[in-house]
Amino acid sequence: MPAAVAPASDSARGHPSRVSAPRVTRSAVVSVRVVTGTPLGAVPADGVATLGRQAVTHGRAGHPVAPSRPMRRLRIAHVTNAMALDGTGVTNAAVDLALEQRAAGHQVAVLCRWADEPMRALLDGAGVLLVEGVEAARPSDLQRAVRAAAPVLRRADVVHVHTVRATAVALLAAPARFATRSVSTLHNPYQRSAPLMWTTRRVVSISAADRDLVARRTRGLRRPAVVLNGTVGSRRLPPADALQPVDLGPHAVVYVGALYARKGVDVLLRAMVRVRRELPSARLHLVGNRDNPQLEQLADDLGLGEGAVFEGFSPDPRRYMKGAAVVVLPSRAEGFGLVLVEARSTGVPVVATRVGGIPEALDGGRAGLLVDPEDDVDLARALLSVLTDEALAVRLRLAALEGLERAHVARAAREYAEVYASLPGLSAVGP
Repeated sequence: MPAAVAPASDSARGHPSRVSAPRVTRSAVVSVRVVTGTPLGAVPADGVATLGRQAVTHGRAGHPVAPSRPMRRLRIAHVTNAMALDGTGVTNAAVDLALEQRAAGHQVAVLCRWADEPMRALLDGAGVLLVEGVEAARPSDLQRAVRAAAPVLRRADVVHVHTVRATAVALLAAPARFATRSVSTLHNPYQRSAPLMWTTRRVVSISAADRDLVARRTRGLRRPAVVLNGTVGSRRLPPADALQPVDLGPHAVVYVGALYARKGVDVLLRAMVRVRRELPSARLHLVGNRDNPQLEQLADDLGLGEGAVFEGFSPDPRRYMKGAAVVVLPSRAEGFGLVLVEARSTGVPVVATRVGGIPEALDGGRAGLLVDPEDDVDLARALLSVLTDEALAVRLRLAALEGLERAHVARAAREYAEVYASLPGLSAVGP
């Protein structure tokens, strides 16, 4: 067993800093054999399996998925940071894809720094191999992380990285595989260190806006494929229609996400002051870890009082969305805005800023109102229009539910299969 890796503190998300030795889920030992070259179960001699309709049609959001064509089973290794069911968008997107690929018959491993118990149970129950201790939170951890990752990555058919640090580990642990069989998903292309992820064999952006950003920064040398994030039909969540809404009152504005500057929560708080002047019954509910006391202080300084409720983290914020009159995302920058897809799946009106991939998540503005970033006046005006104009609210509810098959996890998995099939030596890869 490789030496222990000491991750950086995750106290910002409520996770204590701790030392974690590389850990493999016990019941996934058979998957270890698959990743290291021993077949799992009966695989036809030609290495091709055909999935029936039931295997790929789970209908969690009422959108049937067509049966797949014959496919080649792959050994797919996802490399990322900490894996916790804490609402992090990168984690949600990565685990949704891993679960969908496993359900489609691929052998899937997730390599990360550490995972919380709910995530361990989720991946273990799905038959996904989980290897912890694989991520360099500090430069001094890099050698140990590389040793932990190498046995899996060097035997993987596809090495799929989701973060900058994961990219560094994969590059050093399996340089030959990295050169020919690596894929990166640029969840946060505006990070200063993101160019390291452009070195993978194939690069994927989560929106056309992000693709164009990378193309500009590389002067056209890299033009990523685009695979929009999908969360509808996620295997980590129950169907939205099975959830009971939280009773928030008639004029509830709900924000779901992290409480930091990039998300524009300070602008939202100022907008709510304007909203409550016109509609005193309006109340803002902020669903996310209470790890930014400055924002709570700002709410007090603005005199919002009971008009701003910091709810804390919710493992399934769709319950709050279903109880909302409107969901808002006031980001200053956003790769896609997975939370908007979750909101749409509940049929709630949405207001969001016109930045990054947000317009794509809202079908160009047809499935929600778009406002300028940094503009609390414009944001307040849009929120008030939804809260006071029932006809507009009804139109937005109906529009939110239209075209949701494009936001399905199965669609994202199929498109990633096409990306994988473009790698050297891989073709006819199923979803």
